[in-house]
Amino acid sequence: IKAGIKQEIAEDLAYRYYKNELTHKDIEYLKENFDIKLEKVQDSLKADIEKVESNLKFEIEKVDAGLKAEIKELDNKIDTKFTELDNKIDNVRNELKSDIEKLDAGLRAEIKASHTELDNKIDTKFTELDNKIDKVETSLKSDIASVSNEVALIRKDMDLVRKDMEINKMELNSQLVKITSKLESSFKLHYWMFG
Repeated sequence: IKAGIKQEIAEDLAYRYYKNELTHKDIEYLKENFDIKLEKVQDSLKADIEKVESNLKFEIEKVDAGLKAEIKELDNKIDTKFTELDNKIDNVRNELKSDIEKLDAGLRAEIKASHTELDNKIDTKFTELDNKIDKVETSLKSDIASVSNEVALIRKDMDLVRKDMEINKMELNSQLVKITSKLESSFKLHYWMFG
C-alpha cells in the first residue's frame, strides 16, 4: 500500500511472500511499481528543491543587500569615531608635550642646582679626607720607624742569645765528653773488679 499498489494486490503479494511463493513476474511487477513511485518522488523532490533554492537565493539576496547597507553604515560610524579619536589623541599629545617640556625645564634647573651643591660637598669631603690621610700617613710613618727600631734591637738581642747558646752548647759538649770518659773508666774498673 505504501508503495502505491492496490490493497488486494499488496495483500496477495504479501501472502505469497510469506509462503515463499513469489514468482519472477511478481518481482518484476514490484520493481516496476517501485521505479514508477521512485521517479514520482524524485520529480517531486526536484521541484521542491528548486523551489526552496529559488526562495533561498531571493532571501540571501535580501539579507546580503541589508547587510551591505548595515556594513556601510557601520563603516561610516567607525570612520567618524576614528576621526574623533585621532583629534582627541592629537590634543592629549600636545598637552602632554607641553607638560613634559615644562617638567623637563624644572627638573633640569633642580638637577643643576643639586649638581653644584653635590660638587661643593664632594670637594669639601675630599679635602677633609686628604687631611685625614696625611695625618694617618705621618702617624704611620712614625709608628713604622719606632717598630723598625724595636725590631733592630730585638734582632741584636737574638744574636746575643744565639751566641750565648752556642757557647753554652760548646761548654755542655765538653762537659759531656769529660763525664762520658769518667763513666767509661768507672765502668772498666767495675767490670775488672766484678767481672
